[in-house]
Amino acid sequence: IVAQNTVNINGNDATLPSDFTMAVYSSNTLNQPRVMDSIIYDNNLIVYVGNKDSSGNTPIYGLVDNNMDGINDYTFNIFNVPSGDSSELNGVCIDPITNYVYFMTQEKMYICFNAHDYTLSQISGYNGNYNGNDGNCTLFMTFPINSVDSTHARHYAEFSPSGSDLCIAFGADCDNCDSCTPPRCTIRCYNMTHIRLEYSYNNLIINNGINYDDGDSRTVAFGVRNSVGFDWHPITNNLYFTDNGANDIYPSQSPPWDTYSPDDELNVILNEGDHFGYPYLHSNGSGNPYLRNVAQVNGIQDEIYYTSAQYQLAIQPLGPHSAVLGMKFYNRDLLIEQGCAKGTKYPLFPSQYNNAIFLAQHGSWSGGYQLVLGYRIDVVKVTDSGDSVTIDLFDNFVTGFRENGDTSTILNTNAWARPAFVEILYDGSILISDDQDNYVFRVTYTGSDATTYDCPTTDPTTDPTLMPSNSPSMTPTDVTNSPTTDTNNPSISPTDNPTLTPSDVTSNPTNNPSQSPIIGTHSPT
Repeated sequence: IVAQNTVNINGNDATLPSDFTMAVYSSNTLNQPRVMDSIIYDNNLIVYVGNKDSSGNTPIYGLVDNNMDGINDYTFNIFNVPSGDSSELNGVCIDPITNYVYFMTQEKMYICFNAHDYTLSQISGYNGNYNGNDGNCTLFMTFPINSVDSTHARHYAEFSPSGSDLCIAFGADCDNCDSCTPPRCTIRCYNMTHIRLEYSYNNLIINNGINYDDGDSRTVAFGVRNSVGFDWHPITNNLYFTDNGANDIYPSQSPPWDTYSPDDELNVILNEGDHFGYPYLHSNGSGNPYLRNVAQVNGIQDEIYYTSAQYQLAIQPLGPHSAVLGMKFYNRDLLIEQGCAKGTKYPLFPSQYNNAIFLAQHGSWSGGYQLVLGYRIDVVKVTDSGDSVTIDLFDNFVTGFRENGDTSTILNTNAWARPAFVEILYDGSILISDDQDNYVFRVTYTGSDATTYDCPTTDPTTDPTLMPSNSPSMTPTDVTNSPTTDTNNPSISPTDNPTLTPSDVTSNPTNNPSQSPIIGTHSPT
């Protein structure tokens, strides 16, 4: 992929592949935006945005494209830090089964039953189903982490595509130390299929949420230093995640810089419970640290903490200190099916990007021994057979966020934007959050072949052969509340949700194939 198109944004140049362009979607009204999740609700696109503002005073934002023309029309403050909580609202995700919105501080996770109507109610003249209860939010879970021990405590969470699992990353509470008592240094998944049945939402309110170590949870990955992004492969449903490598592992070393520190990582969980090394074994790439060689990785034993055990190395090293954060798969096939089911051919990325991973590299912070890498969006293509993965491509996708086109790698962190997260929208475009200058950018494809693809001959919403093969629990009636549909479902309430009855899902976690984080129907939004 050769970057050939330059786009000027507020006097700064961003570079993308030919026939791609990028524009400002939201500016100057956010405060250090990071994690995003989106839903189509009542013919509006709503994008919920978390932030990394450490003052604790910044809300979750709701960006509303009122007529779905690719332009943000409204920016609303949706949720503020609840009383008694002291940290920023960073994480946000939407349950694809109930459409409820979950958001997180460092200390707690909350659930909002009426978020979408509350968001749209702030539009003058909106006649929806808002009940005047500010989103109807309550505590869902308390973490064993507080603002005192806040290192790597901005949790990232995501629902599996089927909604059967809610997975949460718990980072290490130090830069590099042997202090990874779980849940620290793990990714933990909660069996939402069972939790929805075991706990009525009234009980959640009365009992102040569930415990982080609830019996309906399991640890799917150990040795994870600080993951701020993960997603499921659209075909095999293997869980991929990013991880930030440690700093200053070898402070006595002098250049060459590419062996100075371990790399940031792209990983995949092929076996639940695998250990990914931290703090005992670190992944290190080869070749130019700015753009590592494809799939070449070596293990570096930690000089202080190494112990002999079975550890998983990164499937793709991403360079030291590139600060990789959000990642998403581009499920082009599903976007085609969903768009065609609505009678619309959206201008999608070319077929070469089908099931590609888009990564946000936030960029290095300034330090006396560090490379300055990142400040870009990368693309990774994989071949995933289910039980093994190979890397086919690792390349730049959007670059130029360093000021004046600076491409040096040593000790210069001047930048006009720091990409933090990517969100794939229903129309095939990609949103990129920038937590430095408070922008959200939108990348679109403008090539002449953008809509030349063929639509499925059978309606994908009614033909089970067009559903992903590893999703035995999903039927057309189960996905009527999917965030990728235009359905406005006012019937969803804490005590009245037709998708949560025992006849729809089994309450026995050992007999439900949909509860694994590896299984589910992927939804790009």
